[in-house]
Amino acid sequence: MSSNGSALNYAHLAGWNSQAFPAVFLTAAIVLTILTIRNRFFFAKTAHTRTVYTPLLAWGILRMIGMAMRVNIVQGDNGQNLGYYKAAQIVGNIGYFPLSISLVLNTIESITIVFKLQPSTSKKFKLGAFIYFFLSVICLVVFAFDYIINYPLGYVLNSTDAILVLREIGTAGLISLSGITLITVIYVGVSIERANHVYPAHRRGLQLLMVVLLLQSALLFVKLAFTEFRNWNPKTDTDEAYYFCIQVLPEYLYMLFLASHRVKRVFDDIELSENVDLKDMTPGNFALARQE
Repeated sequence: MSSNGSALNYAHLAGWNSQAFPAVFLTAAIVLTILTIRNRFFFAKTAHTRTVYTPLLAWGILRMIGMAMRVNIVQGDNGQNLGYYKAAQIVGNIGYFPLSISLVLNTIESITIVFKLQPSTSKKFKLGAFIYFFLSVICLVVFAFDYIINYPLGYVLNSTDAILVLREIGTAGLISLSGITLITVIYVGVSIERANHVYPAHRRGLQLLMVVLLLQSALLFVKLAFTEFRNWNPKTDTDEAYYFCIQVLPEYLYMLFLASHRVKRVFDDIELSENVDLKDMTPGNFALARQE
């Protein structure tokens, strides 16, 4: 390394020059995290509903840290700190992972309600999904650490590089999860009207949830597919605006659908009314059930 005056600025070499983009996304992450905290701790009435908010909190924390680091690293000579730059890269690369498991949890909860699955069956679905998700994430985390630590300014991997296999296994795993949930929520959505055990007052809430999950699945699928395209075509476009709009914005749109508790409230409504015979439910005693 040369003298401090001519030291390499790794952030600038990587094309990180804008403070405005990460500052805007940092502000948005703070707002979305506050709304998630409100929904998780003050609006959610049941353990199941609180559980599906937990991964969203993890996303908010990771994105706030990542965007704050991104804002800070382009100031002055902060980008000359190689360790700090690597840390910012790693946090940025893994920040979206919680959205995948959030999508899966919501889908399984919906399947459980619409198809009246036994608790043991639902737990098996969740266990299988968690194992599949964590194996995919472990592959991507190992890849991110190895790649960023050894090639902080990027490197076009050869087909013989072992870490390439980890990247492809992990990315394919998360893409397939998004694709499976996309297809599943469509099937669940059209099955709601045939689910006679679901009280009519709950069906509209479930249908709204299915629409949201469908859009979220599509957003995550597009993000991951584009990420995979960029993995194989790293020179396609390195503009920061391109990165934030195509790879980061879909995450925020995903979260925006859950800014209000209205979408997730259906889980509370159904669980709180379990002690009331659905065939005898009226709008009046349905409202009373929600207050209990």
